[in-house]
Amino acid sequence: MIYKCSSCQFEIPEGLPPAPRTPTYCPRCQNQNFVQVHDTERPPPPGEEETPEGERPLKVLVSTMLYSLAKELGADGATQELYRQLEELATNRLHRPADEYLPVALTITRARKLFAVGLNVDAGGTQIAKCRSRTFSEFLRKADFDIWVSCDDDTDCTVGSLAALVEAVSGSEPAIAVAPTWLRGVAMVNVGFPKVVVDRTLVGSGGRMRSCYFGGFGLVAMNKAAAQAVAHQCEQFDDDDGRVQSAAFAEIIVRHEGRTRWLGEDLSFFARVPPTVRVEALLTGHTRHDGETLPLERVARAEVPTLEVHGEWLEAKKLNGGEREQQTVVD
Repeated sequence: MIYKCSSCQFEIPEGLPPAPRTPTYCPRCQNQNFVQVHDTERPPPPGEEETPEGERPLKVLVSTMLYSLAKELGADGATQELYRQLEELATNRLHRPADEYLPVALTITRARKLFAVGLNVDAGGTQIAKCRSRTFSEFLRKADFDIWVSCDDDTDCTVGSLAALVEAVSGSEPAIAVAPTWLRGVAMVNVGFPKVVVDRTLVGSGGRMRSCYFGGFGLVAMNKAAAQAVAHQCEQFDDDDGRVQSAAFAEIIVRHEGRTRWLGEDLSFFARVPPTVRVEALLTGHTRHDGETLPLERVARAEVPTLEVHGEWLEAKKLNGGEREQQTVVD
């Protein structure tokens, strides 16, 4: 459930039990009156209660990076802290209000309610493009995982949003789904749309999806077919441990009409996505980034500003996102 302050309209996700599910006061204006505006609970997805004979349950790899916490506790200490928080949340032995836990710990806990989850935690990396590329490559090597969910440590979402995000990429068609969030410190949402969009409604969760060009990688899901398609567009590099990795997030410098732009790792990734891969943004539910909650219905109604699709990115897409001869990702 999402609770909205009746005074300043600030939205607060409910806590996980045994922490109070209903907030006691608004952290913004101290008001104590709230209204319920969104139900995060949902029925089990189709087939969850009875898996057809011979069909295994969906397996989801959830990854995160703990750079900020690692600066405070060290890489090993940050990883241990995440797993300690996950244990507390899993056993309902909370030692603090739920909203004081790492947002990614809340996301992982909610994911475990819905799917068979594996974790990939990077607490020692400092180069975000290389860190994301390593996890991308690891997902390709893990044949038993169907879907990769990349979640930054300061990002979480409601249960229903997570269910819809994964449902959107659960089929055999190559697909990537972005959960839009507010940008840090900027009144703008981290997704870019084409001028003509296509909407669809998911059958299981009822989530609404809209075609998009790209999005920030704070909370993104993709299936194995999409990762394989993107890998065919990538250079490879020899990593420090001797493995050959796909440089899916290597940052691109592009020149267009007299301007030179350095694209960040997320825009560079989406520039490499070939046209055979469906890319969509989730438009139902709520996300929270850096403490700021975004009702995704506001994105659907175009009530919030989104990222400009500039000519330099389109040029990078033209140069990097076309179909190439298939390459092999080496373990």
